[in-house]
Amino acid sequence: MEEGNINFFLSENEKIESDIDLSQFINDNDIHQTYDIEQLELYYKNYNVKSLIQILQYYKIYKPKMVKDELIQVLLFFETEPNNHDIVFRRVRLWQNIQELKDDPYFSKYIMF
Repeated sequence: MEEGNINFFLSENEKIESDIDLSQFINDNDIHQTYDIEQLELYYKNYNVKSLIQILQYYKIYKPKMVKDELIQVLLFFETEPNNHDIVFRRVRLWQNIQELKDDPYFSKYIMF
């Protein structure tokens, strides 16, 4: 049997774009049926700390002096709890509305989010 070489390149500075749509994790019936916590964690890893803090502040659960990984864990814990489904769904919808307004040529100059 012949052994081969394995080559790979890893760049930490390269930003990985995620094509994951958060709304796919949110379902009107049961959030536990539609999310994969690892994918959701990867989705939030692409967010910057400021954006994660904004989300946690919306949920009224932000605590100062948390590092990014802690912010993500708190967010995952909150959003995957079935009792929080309604507020999570509302936040996702509102964030999508904000993005739509930011993409609009007229409204974009009025949105500072």
